[in-house]
Order: sequence, then C-alpha cells, then structure tokens
Amino acid sequence: MVKQKKQVQEKRKAPRAQIRARVDFEVRSKDTFLFEYTTDMSRDGIFLSTRNPLPVGARIQMKFQAPQGGRVIEVEGKVVWINPYRPGGENINPGMGIQFLNLSEEDKEAITKLVRKKAVLAD
Repeated sequence: MVKQKKQVQEKRKAPRAQIRARVDFEVRSKDTFLFEYTTDMSRDGIFLSTRNPLPVGARIQMKFQAPQGGRVIEVEGKVVWINPYRPGGENINPGMGIQFLNLSEEDKEAITKLVRKKAVLAD
C-alpha cells in the first residue's frame, strides 16, 4: 500500500512577491504604535515578520512605502493567521499574515505593479 501525500490547497488568489519594506502600524484596540518588516506581499495582504504576532482578528492601521520610494500606502488590516515564535530554531519565520481591508483602487494598483515587477526581476 502506497501512502499519498495530502495536497495543500493554495488559498491565495493573488500572486505574491518577496518584498522587504518597513511597515509602521498602530494596534487599533491598544493605541500602540509599532513597526516590523514585511517579507512578502500581494495586492490582498502582507506577511509581517515578528516574534510577537498579534492575535487572529486583531485590526491594525498600517503605513508603508515600497523599496526605492514610490507611493506611501496607508490601509487598515486584519490579522488572519499567525506563525508563532518557537525558541530553539524550530520556526525560522515567525510572524503574522495581514489581510488588507478597504484598500483604495490606486493603492491596489500600485501594489499589483510592485508585485509584478518584483516577480519578473526574481525570474
């Protein structure tokens, strides 16, 4: 009997690109201002690399700019998943996935162009 691997279904609808940019954000429920770095982005959301992810459902107000300048994007986001920090090297990429909420068409277009440009450069 041969065991088959379960196929992981990709839930993302939009292409992603590895983009490192500083993201300033405010935790809406706590009036706390922080910053972290994104390591990957799509027109639907970003991954923020952090050892201290917020709980799923937390809402934040974000502000970031693409590397090498460009449009400053300000948008609300919601934590939709977390990858918790585990000491001892068990988790090399802790952080949280943030879904953009109410992203303007201009900002969505700017992010889409950035992701496409980074994807082409990576190939």
